[in-house]
Amino acid sequence: MGERPQNNQRAVYNGHKRVHGIKFQSVVVPNGLIANLAGPFERRRHDSTKLHGSRMLRELQRVAWANGEPLCLYGDPAYPLGIHLQAHLEMHS
Repeated sequence: MGERPQNNQRAVYNGHKRVHGIKFQSVVVPNGLIANLAGPFERRRHDSTKLHGSRMLRELQRVAWANGEPLCLYGDPAYPLGIHLQAHLEMHS
């Protein structure tokens, strides 16, 4: 277990999970390379806040097209879904 930071503890503390840390958001392409990396973000920030802060959706709207058809990323269901961002929703029976 790592030690808590000496400075700015509040910015990196997640009271819900009771841990200190920072988060990054990345897009990994099929060959395993990181195509986009944003952060660091405070651990307590929600995924949708990180997505907005990264400006990645704006960039996707600008460049993610092939022959007039939208290209799309596959992401966590916590992200706001749209034409360029889809997620797998598990069905429970």
